[in-house]
Amino acid sequence: MSLIASPWVPVAASATAAILVPALLLWPSEDLPEPAPQATLTVVNTIEVPPLAAQIEAPVFSPARTAAQTPAAADPTVEQAPPAQPPLLVGTIAHRRGDGVALVRNAAGETVALSPGQEADGWLLEAIGEGRVTMAQLDRRETLVLDFSKARAAGDPPALAASGQ
Repeated sequence: MSLIASPWVPVAASATAAILVPALLLWPSEDLPEPAPQATLTVVNTIEVPPLAAQIEAPVFSPARTAAQTPAAADPTVEQAPPAQPPLLVGTIAHRRGDGVALVRNAAGETVALSPGQEADGWLLEAIGEGRVTMAQLDRRETLVLDFSKARAAGDPPALAASGQ
């Protein structure tokens, strides 16, 4: 029989390493880092603040104080611009569940895909049907219909028929 049993060799090696590694790390060495330089104090000039007693004792709200007037609110004769035309309907993709996607061309000339609840050029897309969409802006509502019966030039979008409700 051997004095060193093979199952105890890894345990003994681990115990030796657990004792030697911290001892070697904590052993004092000749190569000590240089101490950090001393911090220098910087003088900061301060200004004198007057006492805040007058501000604290002053009333928060004054009777002479009035709300600021905006230029539109001050001049009631200024008329608001009429609502813009709805975006141009280019195409629709409708589902039986009522949701879908409408392809519209905005004022910048970009074709964007809208789902119900999204808006383009200030117009909110309310509903999508087969070849038609309903869009609303403020109190105005328009139903935009694709018209495939008219011949169109190459590159032009389908003709648009709008009916106000």
